[in-house]
Amino acid sequence: MVVTDSVLSGNVVVDNSGGILLTDEFSPTAHNTVENSTVNTTPSTVASRSPGIPVPGS
Repeated sequence: MVVTDSVLSGNVVVDNSGGILLTDEFSPTAHNTVENSTVNTTPSTVASRSPGIPVPGS
């Protein structure tokens, strides 16, 4: 479950319990582009970093 240097574009997700997942659960996930995609009737989850974990490029 690692995604790096990928483009997710022009997708439609409907009635999906997971939506679109980009995770760094096993290794860094970085430099991805999500564009022109629609997620309908899926609860939204916005992941965040814990305080003290540096944000790349900052």
